[in-house]
Amino acid sequence: MKEYKTIENTNTDEAKEPAIDYNKVYTYADYLKLEIDEMVEIIRGKIFRMCAAPRTKHQIINGNIYYRLRQQLEGQKCKVFNAPIDVVLPIANKKRTKSTNVVQPDICVICDPKIIEETAVFGVPDFVIEIVAGKDIKRDTQTQIQHL
Repeated sequence: MKEYKTIENTNTDEAKEPAIDYNKVYTYADYLKLEIDEMVEIIRGKIFRMCAAPRTKHQIINGNIYYRLRQQLEGQKCKVFNAPIDVVLPIANKKRTKSTNVVQPDICVICDPKIIEETAVFGVPDFVIEIVAGKDIKRDTQTQIQHL
């Protein structure tokens, strides 16, 4: 009698459901360890999936605002950033890895160069613009504002 070996599917192009425990309180340290392909934010310790890619209208609006801000801030100490950029919001008297708020605003302006680092912004931006539309309106206008 012939033996047959079971061949497992080793296709690495397949999308895998991320192993996220939605009941856990996540920190910036946890965020750095996440092994997922999709973009997420952490708000008050809870993970929120972000939309795959913004629509073209969103990108046009974002680009126009970003361009104007860059022009206005040229040669000044304030810097404008365009998503995706991690903004890690601090918790008083705690290490940055303990922060439970990691967001990616569409556009933000930072005037304190000390909070701008290679991997992220570690502090509160001076100005934030979030372009809202579609199914993210509630999340972007209520969830984040109420919890930050």
